[in-house]
Amino acid sequence: MKILTVADLIEATETTVALPVMSAALGTEVGVRVRKIGRAEYLAILPPLPPGSELWKVEEWPVKAEAWAATLTPKELEARQTLARDTLYRVAMVTCIAPRLTLEEARHLGDDAATIAAEVLRFSGLLKPAPTPEPAAEPEAKAAEYVGTELVAS
Repeated sequence: MKILTVADLIEATETTVALPVMSAALGTEVGVRVRKIGRAEYLAILPPLPPGSELWKVEEWPVKAEAWAATLTPKELEARQTLARDTLYRVAMVTCIAPRLTLEEARHLGDDAATIAAEVLRFSGLLKPAPTPEPAAEPEAKAAEYVGTELVAS
């Protein structure tokens, strides 16, 4: 077994994420340096699940979640919506190491925050890589024959 050095550890747990929106705006490719995020750390960023929801069947979720949300006060509902809206920014904030970001600074990333969050979750093994589209199959050639002066497919 090899014992990691700090440099090995850092190299294995960090990556660079390109920022497509910011790159387009600046006319040059730019990015941020991020670290992996653990499952527990990520789950702590998400809004809490409704009480008892761990027992709900998948098909029950839409109805039960809506019924539960209807029991929340306007202030509770607003707080939950803020937590949900800020999830991407919070992931960017806690995982960006160069530059380090506050929540308000992470909000300045706009749509690039979603890119950072997705790449961090993939890099951390919490999100499966996007499926690679298979090449389109060549259409089968149809037999054709000339009838008179016209080509007719058969």
